[in-house]
Amino acid sequence: MERRKAIPVLGANGENQLARAEVGRTTYRASLQIDKTNGNCSLSYFHLSEENRRMSSDIAWFRSQKLFDRSQSALLVVDVQESLTPKVLESRRMLWNIERLLRGATELGLPIEATEQYPQGLKETVSQLQPWLKTRHEKIAFSIASVRELITGLADRGVTQLVLCGIETHICILQSALDLIAEGFEVQVVVDAVSARQMEDHSIALERIRDAGGTLTTTETILFEWCRTAKDAGFKAIRDLVQESPPGFPRNVGFARS
Repeated sequence: MERRKAIPVLGANGENQLARAEVGRTTYRASLQIDKTNGNCSLSYFHLSEENRRMSSDIAWFRSQKLFDRSQSALLVVDVQESLTPKVLESRRMLWNIERLLRGATELGLPIEATEQYPQGLKETVSQLQPWLKTRHEKIAFSIASVRELITGLADRGVTQLVLCGIETHICILQSALDLIAEGFEVQVVVDAVSARQMEDHSIALERIRDAGGTLTTTETILFEWCRTAKDAGFKAIRDLVQESPPGFPRNVGFARS
């Protein structure tokens, strides 16, 4: 029998207990889901690639496990399509933030995936984002978790942390987030890079995601979280991204000058 090496618990949020274990040269990550209402438990696991294990072992010992690390993260762009995008609130600002996420993730070398909901009727992803998206997965179910080749592929690459952006917050983002959390992934939803047609739908959906164990973040927050240090080779690009002005606003609007 191969020697197993236990690795301490990585973190817990009251719902999920996450841990890693090594069997030979393969590293497995496990997630224990505990239903507080009835006490039922379910266990899921997936392996980390050799390269991912090496990168994750380099994470500083003092770094909180609640912070996302780009060696374990992927960016998911959900259904930002021609027919849907103009109908949601603050669509220009949302697109600006999604594009900044894509540029930052590309600079830092993160996996990027995208989906399109019934493109025959809702058309393809907006042209503004297409240069950053090598692959766009077609789906009919609202949840991105239904695209099994996408989810399995990410797990096989050692991805355990997923960052969601796109539309609509209360439909595809909500159902995707809850399904992915149930599968054992850590999920962050970028609140200024998701939208819906009605503010009430958007707000309630974000509350449900947080209640289910997801984390709410912003574009600039996750970019710096991935970058981690000003010594990083990608820091200058990230710094330039966050200094850009929103569409329709002059640079540094709203900030007092010293």
